[in-house]
Amino acid sequence: SAAPRRSRGARRGVPPASAMAVSTCLLLQDEERSQFECQTDYASTAGGTSESDQESIVSKQTAVEELLPIPYSPEDGIRFKQVGMCSFLQDQQGDHYPRFWKKDQVAELRREWTARQGDVFVVSQFPIRGIQRLMVALVEGEEDPWKPGLIDKAHFCDAGASRVGAREYMDSVDGWTGRRCFKTHVAPSAFPCRFPFERPEGPDGPAPKVVVLVADPRHLVSLLYDFHGPAFCKSLDCSLSDFIRFCASGKFRAWGDFWNNSLAWSEQVARHPGSVQMFDAGKLGSLDLRTVTSELERIAEFLEIPKGRAADLAAAAFRSPDYLVKSDFGISRGAVDDGLLLEQSGKNLHSFEAALNSAAYEVHELWRNAVKGWLAAPNSQLAELARISMKGVSSTPPLNLTVPMKGEAVHASGMCRPCVFALRGICKNTAEMCLYCHADGHSKTKRASQKMRQVRKAKQDEERIRTPSPSPRNVQLQPLITRPFFLDLPPWCLASAMQG
Repeated sequence: SAAPRRSRGARRGVPPASAMAVSTCLLLQDEERSQFECQTDYASTAGGTSESDQESIVSKQTAVEELLPIPYSPEDGIRFKQVGMCSFLQDQQGDHYPRFWKKDQVAELRREWTARQGDVFVVSQFPIRGIQRLMVALVEGEEDPWKPGLIDKAHFCDAGASRVGAREYMDSVDGWTGRRCFKTHVAPSAFPCRFPFERPEGPDGPAPKVVVLVADPRHLVSLLYDFHGPAFCKSLDCSLSDFIRFCASGKFRAWGDFWNNSLAWSEQVARHPGSVQMFDAGKLGSLDLRTVTSELERIAEFLEIPKGRAADLAAAAFRSPDYLVKSDFGISRGAVDDGLLLEQSGKNLHSFEAALNSAAYEVHELWRNAVKGWLAAPNSQLAELARISMKGVSSTPPLNLTVPMKGEAVHASGMCRPCVFALRGICKNTAEMCLYCHADGHSKTKRASQKMRQVRKAKQDEERIRTPSPSPRNVQLQPLITRPFFLDLPPWCLASAMQG
């Protein structure tokens, strides 16, 4: 019989459908040339596979095939070279861009595309998955931020123009109805739209707005590490400490230097406060629903959206639906496990501080010097984030407040913390707004007797008692010298002194 035809993936070295491949491409640089070394680990499947398993394996092969290295040859005039894992390339200026990035199409989009009324552009220097879902639901009028397919549209405008071309992308998004939400990661100078915005013609409506998401640098670096840390460190065993060194030394330049990009956007906030504002992504990643609601309501007010919708979406972000699956795009593994849509900032701060403490002293110096650049930012919010970051461990939340303390999954596992006030029916918060668990099944805690409470209060008051300082009005200040010192000398000293 004739030999079976090899698939496109097999011709490129991808294993057959009976094996799963996880391919990581490492860049090995020397003085003369750049060379790629791809290390591939195979987990062979035993026996046959079903049709569903076969489709899953084929999809994994396609993903691996997209990560295979592009040959770099200066003679061919290729403007990019590979960096770390094969999903990012480096241009001649040293900035890193995805493989699909086409600068000519992004530049054409920047020249030709004009924002229309109601458009919202979300700018961040770090990956946003849960926050992107929340913003799309807020802007486009969706009620469920967990909805499957919510962010299937080409909201990433730079990527859309690179994949299909600037003209085709503009024609595609012109067909979207209602308000539109887009995202980008670039600096103001590379913004994929005509900026500053011109007032669109037509009936009155919300003007185009830019929502710039910033965060504590420690939270920011932790998010970047979780998303593609080993890719840029060029090592599979890259630790968070290694990645901190990488970012603090300015070697991480995905879509440019995120330190300078944030400063550039803070200048735009000072110049165009009506169309550009900064908001704290760390507050959106809090475990306290009140903090999340407050920050999301600030965003809604800036975008001229009712605050009630923001409050409803913030509450929905803490309720994981039954249909949630890990394969849905934009749903992180942590969201599936914890039932929280948004990226949590508390545990990232603790992870960062632990990694920084284990790093060398020069890494501490590099990090402090990098953060100091934000202290002179025109925007006070960016400067405040830098000051908080430089406080170190003292500015991190208590460790017990960095993990979920309520929710169906946490309650079922017995890891929740009951609200003692709800057990007595005197909690001032609702079950959604309270930080602790209000679910049924908790045994009522025994309260100390009134006598014991009085003894405890008296002891606390006694410890707070301090000896009062004397009042300045009752203190009589004496002069340093009341009379000339030579008047107290014996007469013979005065006589000898006069004769001398």
